[in-house]
Amino acid sequence: MTKKEGKLGPKTISAYRTTIKYCRTAISDLNLNLLPIEDVKRVHVKSIIERMQKNYKLTAKGYNKHLGHLHIILSELIQWDIIDRNPADDIKRQPVMVTRANIPPTPSQEKEI
Repeated sequence: MTKKEGKLGPKTISAYRTTIKYCRTAISDLNLNLLPIEDVKRVHVKSIIERMQKNYKLTAKGYNKHLGHLHIILSELIQWDIIDRNPADDIKRQPVMVTRANIPPTPSQEKEI
């Protein structure tokens, strides 16, 4: 993370740090603290992200955001030859409900209001 800080914006760094913080708590809850990073499999990442969702009451959008952050962080480990494959690959994102916020009412709806 420190190697990338000069290339990332402050909000991105903050978001990644939050993901790492949530991840550490989930890893501890799942007793995966001693699992070497080279041995992490998709099932571990899936368990971690699901525990994060439970612990922090993440919406589907939050789940997907943190999953994306984890995927990017793990991709960096590939670049540094720490792992051979990204264990977050092929984890399905959760469907997100599309909301129609901030759409002004039509004239007929305005009359009803």
